[in-house]
Amino acid sequence: MKRVFAFALLAAIGAFSVATAAVRDPIEGAWSFKTGAFDNGCVLTGQLMVMPKKGGVYSCQIKAREVCPAIKASGVEIAPKIDITADEVCVLTAQGNRVTIKSKVVRAPPQMPYLPDDFSLQIKDASHMEGDFLSQEVLAKAVFYRGPDVIS
Repeated sequence: MKRVFAFALLAAIGAFSVATAAVRDPIEGAWSFKTGAFDNGCVLTGQLMVMPKKGGVYSCQIKAREVCPAIKASGVEIAPKIDITADEVCVLTAQGNRVTIKSKVVRAPPQMPYLPDDFSLQIKDASHMEGDFLSQEVLAKAVFYRGPDVIS
């Protein structure tokens, strides 16, 4: 009888612990992302790290890699392939299932002007967001997902 009572008590404690566990914020944590092609076939990939919410907004960091193919005209290369990596800090705001990311470049190769990577997204579920990549005049589709790093 003591064993049955002890087992029932442990089961109740376990159920209570699961019921009172903190609910995970669906936005916080690590995300990988990839854009569709823009500007003659360029693609942006990277990682987004979202920190806990403070004062109604999230702070975040982006590590981005932009790869653009060489541009040729009449078989002659007129612009070389571009492969650059940049580090950015950002602010993420969420309202309902809409997410906006506004960033600021903190490190990029000095020989290449690099514009901040901004996004307007819709949360699809806890591991998937999609929407638009907005960087000055650039507009491409973007997909964010939880999973392996996409920066090589």
